[in-house]
Formats: sequence, C-alpha cells, structure tokens
Amino acid sequence: MAWDDLARALELPFISGATWLRCFWDAFGDTGQTLTIVSAHRDGRLVAILPLTRAERICRKWLPVSNCHTPYVVLASERPPLAAAAAILDRLLQSSDVIDVGPVQPGTALYVGLMEAARSRRLPVVEDAAGSEAIIDLRGPWTAFRRSLSRNLENATARHQRQLQRLGELVFEQVNGGDRLASVLEECFHLEAAGWKGNHGIPILSGQDTLRFYTELAQRGSAAGVLAVYLLKLDGRLIAFEYCLRAARRIDMLKISYAPDLAGYSPGNVLRYLILKSEIERGQVVTYHMGQASDWKLRWANRVDPLVRLRIYGRGVRARPAYWGVRLRMLLRKCGPLRAAVRWARSM
Repeated sequence: MAWDDLARALELPFISGATWLRCFWDAFGDTGQTLTIVSAHRDGRLVAILPLTRAERICRKWLPVSNCHTPYVVLASERPPLAAAAAILDRLLQSSDVIDVGPVQPGTALYVGLMEAARSRRLPVVEDAAGSEAIIDLRGPWTAFRRSLSRNLENATARHQRQLQRLGELVFEQVNGGDRLASVLEECFHLEAAGWKGNHGIPILSGQDTLRFYTELAQRGSAAGVLAVYLLKLDGRLIAFEYCLRAARRIDMLKISYAPDLAGYSPGNVLRYLILKSEIERGQVVTYHMGQASDWKLRWANRVDPLVRLRIYGRGVRARPAYWGVRLRMLLRKCGPLRAAVRWARSM
C-alpha cells in the first residue's frame, strides 16, 4: 500500500502507517463517525496523508484519529509545497470551523506545511503544549551506556537481577510471532490485568475493543515483521513483559506489566535493562520510545521531546469564539492569580 510505503521511505514509526490505523479503526471506530483520509500527491506519487474524524457540535471540528492507546500522532508526509498544504487546509475548512491535530511533534513536515499555509492566509492558530515524549538514545557500546544511567538506577537494577537469579532460572526472550504468539499474548494480557494496571489503569482485558486492538495489531505487526514482545520468566513463569513495535530503527513501547508479588525485585526494570543491552549489542535500533513522559520513564530517558496540539481556525462566526475560548483557557492555566479569581467568582 502506498501509505505504508511512504511511511517506510521516510523511516517513520509503524504508528504512522495504514496498518496501525486499520487496527485502530476496526477496534475503536464509532459507527456514528466517519473516517476521512485527506491526501496530497506530487506527479502522481503520494507525499502526504492526514486521517481525521468529524465532530458535529456547536463548533464543527476535524479531530485526530487517536485515543489513550495512541502514543502520539505521527503524520506520514514529505514536506508539502505551500500550495498543496493550502489546498488541504482549504478543503478541510470548507466543512469545519476548526482543524485539531495532536499531540504531534512540532517541526514535522506536514505540521510545518499546515502552519505556513495558515499563516499565509492569516488564519488564527493555537499551539498548545501537550506533554512530552520520553526517549532513550541507544548510544553504544553497552559499557558506556551503562555508565550514562544514574548510579542508583544501574546499581539497583543489577542487584535486583542477581536477587531474581538466586530465586530460580531467569530467562529473557523476544517473541516476534509464530505459533506461540497467541498463547504468549494471552499470558501477557492476564499478567497485566493482575498487576497495577488492573487496579489503577486500563488493562487490555478491560474491554473487547481494547483486546481486539492489541490482538489484531500483534497479528498484523508480526506479519509486517515489526512486532517485538519481550519476556522475562522465572522458572518458566512470566514475571514481566513489554509489548513493542520495532521498526524504522526504533522501538515504540505500547504496553508493559510485571508480577505484583515480585514488585520488590523490580522485574520490569530488570527486563528493560536486558532489552536495552540486547538492542545496543545488536546495533539495529537507535532509539527506544516510551511515550508520554512520567516519573518512572524519566529515570531511564536521556532525551525528552516536546509534543504540541495544533488547532487552526477558519473565518466563520463559530470559529472566532472557539479560538478566543481556547486562548482564555491557556491563559488561565498559565496565570495562577487569574485561576484563583475565576474559582472565587464561581464560588460566589
């Protein structure tokens, strides 16, 4: 498919391609929604693609095809000429008041093209911080990388690995597909439901749509050669896993879990330590992407990339109030005294 070919040619992650979107829409697509895919071509060749859905409320919006299971939005695109980006913009705003895309990495090709087109038309634009992505640059050799980790993290993880090895046979392995895949996935999903995600998050087994998404993604990812399920076992028992996609010289971590009764030995950290060692020694992957940054991810990350939410507003009568409403909310977030004044006014 031309879409996936474009993503591969640009060395973009698997989440930017048609296969990811097919799995996503099969699982989470709302029967009341319409999936719209806008594309741009140059000399008959696909150069940009933008999947969106419509929200018909007071303010008509184009929205990204994403939810909490999407690490962030990656747009498969070469840098479109200004005329092509402007044509995409004009087409979308004919039937909408707002184009809302994000979270995305600022500076990517289609993002810059849409921004330039919006500014050339003097359309209102809002760029809003949408968190950041925690990334590990896998700079080898392994001995040098180990020294780049914090001393506490490296020492604690090595100690926990030795402690687990004293409890029994500790085995690290990677499953990419094959006859074992269905049983491995079932074991991983049950481990996740029994762990902290089962009590405080959204485990894969929490709903049929989520289960369908991760099962189909694993099957299609395996067929495409990008699935990597990393396992840590103790005497044959699964004690930690990472469900990842491995393509374009990067790893995208989607799901993790570990045995709650062994939390004191940090099996999740031990598994990650072994994954990083294995990948650095193989030398085929250069970055390990953990998704939206959090405290535990920042302990491992050596780079944090910002994410933004891009909104472009049309000229209609409903677009301007929407624009100023968003700007006011952004101002409230930044200004503590103003937030306090609004809370006081509401209470009164």
